[in-house]
Amino acid sequence: MRPSEIPPQLSGHPFTLAEARSAGVSRKVLRGRRFAPTGRGTYVLRSELAERTLVGAALLTLPSPTLAASVTGLRLLGVMVGSPEPLRFVTTHPRQVRRRGIRVRRVASLPPHRDSVAIPEYCWLTAALELNLLDLVTAGDWLLRAELTTLRALSDYVGTSASRGAGAARSAVRLVCKGVDSPRESWLRLCLVLAGLPMPECNPVVDGRRRSGRVDLVYLEFRVLIEYEGDQHRGDRRQWNRDIDRYDDFTQMGFVIIRITAERARYPRLVVRLVDEALRAGGFRGPEPAFDQRWMRLFER
Repeated sequence: MRPSEIPPQLSGHPFTLAEARSAGVSRKVLRGRRFAPTGRGTYVLRSELAERTLVGAALLTLPSPTLAASVTGLRLLGVMVGSPEPLRFVTTHPRQVRRRGIRVRRVASLPPHRDSVAIPEYCWLTAALELNLLDLVTAGDWLLRAELTTLRALSDYVGTSASRGAGAARSAVRLVCKGVDSPRESWLRLCLVLAGLPMPECNPVVDGRRRSGRVDLVYLEFRVLIEYEGDQHRGDRRQWNRDIDRYDDFTQMGFVIIRITAERARYPRLVVRLVDEALRAGGFRGPEPAFDQRWMRLFER
């Protein structure tokens, strides 16, 4: 787990020590400032605990009816993208609200909601007004991973919307994928696709000669597997040995395996070049990768 990264399966709800370790978070990391114990053997993200408190306090003083939406709504749903400030809300109340740290947008009618939070599809759509393409797709992947929506529901919702941000959301939803396990996998997939490489499959189970295994990204047609190596792979000896067995198996079947570490990810052009070379060795004949201004803004920052 990178220092700035929280596994998505730990967001939005309390979790146990066993769940944390399964996600690659050690007991030592749990004792750090980002996590708060909530009971015997259970934890919650400290940022989410504080954010929920702030949102609840703000709702007590804002005109009724008001809902949390946009990035704030996503973060309350456990999708930790964007900045926690300002807190974002929508209301039908005619009074304009001007308050430091709070942004309230007036709408003609409130979206469907639960517990003062707009539905996930609405939060994602309105977040398109401020998130860049990479963060918006990452949020969409995360919503699907947490089973808060489906790709069909998200596509239908933004496809029929005429609100601000709908154009950006429609462009982003075409890149959202189900089965993505982490924000780093979203980053890796978008790094390749937005440079012009074909869309890989996300986290499929690939049958080997001796055993089957789930892989992060795969181009079956071109026999290329791509794995993002998080810290949990190094810290878990059994997982490390299982990975070695899997990789040996896949190599014997003719697959090229590209392993992306945090260090390699610091050089996104190199990542694209490595994958492109492997694809071409496997028969890919598409155009050369292109690093346009949008790609550079998203990945070379």
